[in-house]
Parts: sequence; structure tokens; C-alpha cells
Amino acid sequence: PSGVRCLIRSGGGETVRHSKGGATRRFPSALPGGSRARRTNGGCELDCIWVEPSHTYYVLDIMRWNGLRLVDLPYDNRAFFLASRLAEARAGETASTNPCRFVHVPSQPCSSLALQAAYMASGLPYRRDGLLFYHREGLYEPGPNPLVLLWADGHCSERFFDYGTEKMKEALAAEPDKAARWRADEVDAAHDIATLLAVCEGVMDTGEEMSPAM
Repeated sequence: PSGVRCLIRSGGGETVRHSKGGATRRFPSALPGGSRARRTNGGCELDCIWVEPSHTYYVLDIMRWNGLRLVDLPYDNRAFFLASRLAEARAGETASTNPCRFVHVPSQPCSSLALQAAYMASGLPYRRDGLLFYHREGLYEPGPNPLVLLWADGHCSERFFDYGTEKMKEALAAEPDKAARWRADEVDAAHDIATLLAVCEGVMDTGEEMSPAM
């Protein structure tokens, strides 16, 4: 989903959103310990994307739930645990004690057909910001991680400039400082969707498994 990446922490009768730059927002929620009615419960930590038009936190990953530390579990286990716990808490339903919805972003094993379907997807309840790949056995770790990859192009992300296009050149001419952040010198190294699909098909032919894709 296209939105604001943030960390959600609940506990002690309130829920707190931490965004880049140190900005915080406090509100009640259906998460463990996230409201006065649930303050006796433990708490949780979630990796989310905030989509303001729908007042929804799309949950990508989970680090802690009711005192249970989950960062050392493989991604597949975390994803299953997260989906089941959010459903049990009815966190996806709006209420006075849960003004913002918490919705799990489901994942699926990455095959060439699944990847193509995700790339061409339409009718989603949010604007897309690319395809997110997780290694199914990857742990949750801070900082850059080779087992997690966000890939995008101009088709599946509204804010992405296709490498080498005139649109990207015009943006860099207007703001040259963006060249380092966009890694404009790596234009020739960028992989397009056809390359990714070919890799998936090759892996399927050998019987190996790919990481899940969102």
C-alpha cells in the first residue's frame, strides 16, 4: 500500500504511532493493551503503513504480541500468527474504541503466475507502492536486509520513476540531489518485470522455492 511507514506500539491503555522524524500520535485501538478497556492486556509492536483516506493501518509484520517476542520466528510463522491474532481482536472493524482499522496485508508463495497477478492487480482498496518480497525463513531484523526487497516500477507504483525514462531525467534536472537517493548511476543494473518473471519460471523448472511476495 502507498502511505506512511510507521511503527505501532500498544500497551498501558493506549496505542502510539511512531513515524519518521520522531512524530507520534496517540489513540485507542483493539490491539492488546491499546485502550482503557484493554489496558490489563500486554501490548504489541507492529510494522505498518498508514493510509489516511481510509483510516487504515495496513500491517506488514509483527515484532511482539501480548509479551510474546516474535522477531526470531521465520516470516511464514509471523505472517500466520499476525493474521490470526488481528482477526481474533477484530482489529479490522471500526468502533469507538478502535477508530482506525488494522488490516493484515496477505502474502502468497512467489511463482511466475502469482507474481504476474500481483503486478497486474487492480481493484485493490488502496493505491499500490510496489511489490514486497520476503524470504519465507527470514527473521525480523533492523536496518537493510537482503532477505526483504521492495521492488517497483511505473506500473505498480505511482511515485516511482522508471529508470532511464524522460520523466526521471526531468525530475533529476530539477532536483539533482535526488540522484544519489534514486541511485541514478545504476540504471543499467535495474531489473524489469520480465526479468523477474523469467527468474521465477527458471526456479520453478528446477523445483526450488522462491520467497513469498506481497
